[in-house]
Amino acid sequence: MGFLRIRTAVDERPGRLASLASALAARGGDIVGLSVQSDTGGTVDEFLADIPATPESVHAALEAAGGRQVTVVPATAHELTDEPTRALLPAVQVRGMPWTLPTLLAELLHADDARWPKASVMELSPTKETAEP
Repeated sequence: MGFLRIRTAVDERPGRLASLASALAARGGDIVGLSVQSDTGGTVDEFLADIPATPESVHAALEAAGGRQVTVVPATAHELTDEPTRALLPAVQVRGMPWTLPTLLAELLHADDARWPKASVMELSPTKETAEP
């Protein structure tokens, strides 16, 4: 199976979301994430689905089920992560282990590397000229 990110506009009518879910289920799909937003032209549904079907066949199935402006693109399991939670977890971790801050920031920012800058004690200590009274 492969993850697909699916976005489609639908008419605001009872049963329309069920029709889309049924179309995905008929192709062996498992909806693992769902977001629904109101739009001026109805509703926009976004799915993250684990499904063995091709993006083209999913696109056709959702259009047949009443979807409009259907977009289907490959996705990764990382897209299952809830972003606010992903951003807050490092704050909890760094509170207990402050020395891990560079590594946690690298993870949060998807950086290749992060480390403490090398600075001398003199650079970190305020001088008489820069110290406040």
